[in-house]
Amino acid sequence: MGKWVLATLLASSSISAATNQKISNFWSIDVGAYVNNIKERLSAPTDYGSRVSTLAGYLRFRRGWHIGKNYTFEPSFGTMVPYRKSADGAARTLISNIDLDIGIPLWNFLRFRTGPGIEWGMIQSTAETILLNNGGGTSSFYMPDRTTHYFLITTQAGFEIHFSRRFTLCTQLIVSNLLSSERRRYNAAVTLGIRL
Repeated sequence: MGKWVLATLLASSSISAATNQKISNFWSIDVGAYVNNIKERLSAPTDYGSRVSTLAGYLRFRRGWHIGKNYTFEPSFGTMVPYRKSADGAARTLISNIDLDIGIPLWNFLRFRTGPGIEWGMIQSTAETILLNNGGGTSSFYMPDRTTHYFLITTQAGFEIHFSRRFTLCTQLIVSNLLSSERRRYNAAVTLGIRL
């Protein structure tokens, strides 16, 4: 996969030199869909996919600064809306992403975006007893009343298609725990953007 990313970056650099697209600083509001744990969702039984993966709305705010040769620095904050409820209803999870992407022009209508980021998750559970399957029957389990936060380093890449100066379509693949084959997770977002 590393060779593919390197080849894509080299190819995009040579293509971008030929484009005459004028880039200016911008703000963008992106609205669309977010799915997490894609690999688990695709490998789970049909009726179990929604328990291992979430498909939800996604709202992202991006700021773009022109940094030369039609490249842009595009930090963004995106969050899943609304929060996700656990299968048993005892916990709620909210996932947000802070990304530091670089936009690389490929053609006048297409940009490649890539960079590092942080996934921030907030899990809130309520103090209650829930009834769960224990293998041979059911048992009561206690859920504490607390809020827990986690932070993961991410790497993302995607494409931005420009329909006009104001409207874009963004696709993004977000990978957390990139260096761990056992803990690696794939998330994705598809959004429609409105530049302000």
